[in-house]
Amino acid sequence: LRVENNTQMCGMEEAMKGKWERIWKNRITTTLALCAVVIAAAVGAVAVYKESLGNYLNDSNNQLARAESEQTTEDLPEESEESAAPETENGADAAGQAESQQDAAQAEEPQDAAQAEEPQDAAQAEITGELTADAGQTADPAALPEADAGQGLLVESSEGADSAEAGAGAEAAALHFSADSKMIWPMEGEVLIDYSPDTTTYFQTLDQYRTNPGILIQGQAGGAILAPADARIAEVGFDDAIGNYLVLDLGNGYEATIGQLKDIAVVPEQIVKAGDAIACLNVPTRYFSVEGEHLFLELTVDGQTVDPLMYLQ
Repeated sequence: LRVENNTQMCGMEEAMKGKWERIWKNRITTTLALCAVVIAAAVGAVAVYKESLGNYLNDSNNQLARAESEQTTEDLPEESEESAAPETENGADAAGQAESQQDAAQAEEPQDAAQAEEPQDAAQAEITGELTADAGQTADPAALPEADAGQGLLVESSEGADSAEAGAGAEAAALHFSADSKMIWPMEGEVLIDYSPDTTTYFQTLDQYRTNPGILIQGQAGGAILAPADARIAEVGFDDAIGNYLVLDLGNGYEATIGQLKDIAVVPEQIVKAGDAIACLNVPTRYFSVEGEHLFLELTVDGQTVDPLMYLQ
């Protein structure tokens, strides 16, 4: 009986042990399944949050860009009038100088004609009288020198214009900037943001990381901007980001773009020398309001940007 009882007790213990093992296995399996469900739900929630955050940021950027575009469109006529005023004054000054030169030439013309008449001797007067008598006309000997002087003035004026155009073309053709050439600083100041075409740089106003095709030189609004090298003014324009700007053709495919300007004192196709005052520094556009007053300088070679600091003295 004892043996049978012991055997029965051992069987019951084994059965209970197997039962508890199955219960614990089921509990562990259920717990792991619940953990997997919770983890999957958390991952899904994070993905949805990221997507919502990205859509919100995109909408905010789009609204900011639209607001800036509308405000820039409203401010564009005022800035255009400011940039056009110096050009009009320069044109008026050039026209006034041309008129003064023309008046001086016309005032000298009668004197030259009178001086040309004085050396005429009696023989020339007699010959002129005989020719007019044969033709049956009354000729005024003083009219001939005046006509000749007038023709000479026209020829001289035409030759002067041609020579001026040829001189400007020759100066433009003589521009020979190269990899060994150096530019002067268009304005003295510290570099706020370096040239970074391949790596992104943080722009405080936009609160974004972007590449920078040029450099930003700190300055004070109203300061004079100088031509960095001998150049031809290739373009005068306006951009939402860099405001009023100039494109200078330095020669051999080199071009310098200078932005954030006002009171532009040059016109397209004008030839300037290194150190000539070409404009004044303007307040920054709203794209760079936090960075503060600065000059934008970009240098390209055959359309590809290069580091301007490598060419500045």
